[in-house]
Amino acid sequence: MHHCDLLVISCIDFRFIEPLRNFLEKDYKGNYDLVCLAGSTKNLVNATDTDKETVLKQVNISKELHHIKKIFLINHQNCGAYGSSLLSGSREEKDIHRRDLISAKEDIIKVFPDLEIYLYFIEFETEPITTTRFAPIV
Repeated sequence: MHHCDLLVISCIDFRFIEPLRNFLEKDYKGNYDLVCLAGSTKNLVNATDTDKETVLKQVNISKELHHIKKIFLINHQNCGAYGSSLLSGSREEKDIHRRDLISAKEDIIKVFPDLEIYLYFIEFETEPITTTRFAPIV
């Protein structure tokens, strides 16, 4: 039987794959399950029932097969799945992602109350992206 403590739900955006890997390698050294979906938590908050079921199914599989104890929900600045109307780096963008991350956490806790859930928003200064900051959302 395989075990890992962590499931990560993040976006598919290629710009954040390496920063995400670097962030996770510090403490988890590849010992985590990873689910990548366009828009990340948007698939729980502003989505169809089928989208929600897909995300919750992945959580359940990770919990049942690998006995995860916690989940990282990670959204990022300048996410195409959120559309182009949000100004990258704006207060409005951060507020919308914060709201969605918190709402997604609440949705998961309803089904899996025993899991610890941590929220992050990836920020960056300029494109091409050279440095990122994983800002915890409390």
